[in-house]
Amino acid sequence: MSKFLKLGKKSIAVILSVLMILPFLLSGASAANLIDEALLIPNRMVTEERYYTVTKGITEKYIVLNSTSKDNQIKNYIYEVDLKNEDLSIIAGYNKCDGNPTDYGMLTLPEQVNFAEANRGVNVVACVNGGGYNTRTGEPAGLLIMDGKMIHSSSEKQNGFFAILNDGTADIRRYGERTDDVKEAVAGMLLLVENGVYLNISDPAIHPRTSVGIKKDGTVVFMVSDGRQTPDSCGMTYQEQAYTMMALGCVDVLALDGGGSSTFMTQREALSDTTIRNTPCYGFARPIATSLMVCTSANPTNVFDHIAFSETEYTVYPLHSIAIHYAGCDENGFKANIPKGKLVVEDESYGSLRGSTFYAKDKEGTVNLNYVVDGEVIDSVPVTITLEADSFVDKGINNFVRMMGNIIDMFKFIIRKIKSIFA
Repeated sequence: MSKFLKLGKKSIAVILSVLMILPFLLSGASAANLIDEALLIPNRMVTEERYYTVTKGITEKYIVLNSTSKDNQIKNYIYEVDLKNEDLSIIAGYNKCDGNPTDYGMLTLPEQVNFAEANRGVNVVACVNGGGYNTRTGEPAGLLIMDGKMIHSSSEKQNGFFAILNDGTADIRRYGERTDDVKEAVAGMLLLVENGVYLNISDPAIHPRTSVGIKKDGTVVFMVSDGRQTPDSCGMTYQEQAYTMMALGCVDVLALDGGGSSTFMTQREALSDTTIRNTPCYGFARPIATSLMVCTSANPTNVFDHIAFSETEYTVYPLHSIAIHYAGCDENGFKANIPKGKLVVEDESYGSLRGSTFYAKDKEGTVNLNYVVDGEVIDSVPVTITLEADSFVDKGINNFVRMMGNIIDMFKFIIRKIKSIFA
């Protein structure tokens, strides 16, 4: 019987190891261009990158990292906010976003977005979870300022806070620094990078992470890194969180609350709803206390400016098909009617279109799909036909891998909690 159990354990280990490296057997790493790969921690590489437009001034990035031994994958969800765009602002969210300092409570990030739009009269297009909090009462663990009003004061345990100043610029400050010029602020967990220097946090724990950082030019960067989903997404240490944000160009970085709180939402152009993009580690958006939301004051013009494709590049196997989704947008990313025209394949030796579905031929390479109006190309999107694919590995396998990773990490988490109780 013991031999059978040992054999079973070995078999499970082999299966998980194969599943861990399977995406790399079926795919090749893409060249990094959305992140400075040279600034990542040693033995870390980029394996997949995509980008999307949220609205003018906000770019969303999806970057997958792995170790050079291909056994430590991390999925990262990022958006960058250009605060020089006068239509954009960043606000603090809290519970029902009604500015009541005694109204402690917890709501999911989608619920907070709905209350912010109703009670603060804003249009939220991107958001992440905020800082730590009392999980029983929902009281924030540190500074919280909303619309210039002190909702919750600082404490000596607070390591730093992210602030939007009265002039609309962003800053990351230490505990005890001035707040009289602050319009919005949320406390963080740990200050990771200051003036381009990593602060050598010694904690080796690996978890889902949420970060906010500021580039030298004032651009604000938000990142959520999925974790506790081995091997689909393993999570990060504070060190890797810091170096990844520096590779994205940040010179100051603050760690926000992580773990089950890590949630990332965006409303991509031509869409009407702000949607959760990452995979929270427990499979659902957990109720949280605070958040950071990006809002736009721009209004729809109803004047066509460009086409928004659902992907910036499509990938398909030879002799397979893929649906091409697209919509017309105005200059601010709001939906607008597309001029009457037609989507056509630039080189039909690669495939053909039936309606908005592309059917690939038995030929590898990249071809443009052009939207043509009166003989003129007004927009296009590339389609890559390849057997080396990492963005369309069988979803059943991915779901199974995620499920197994969740189960394993959940048991590890429970065991650690039990040990801490009886220690």
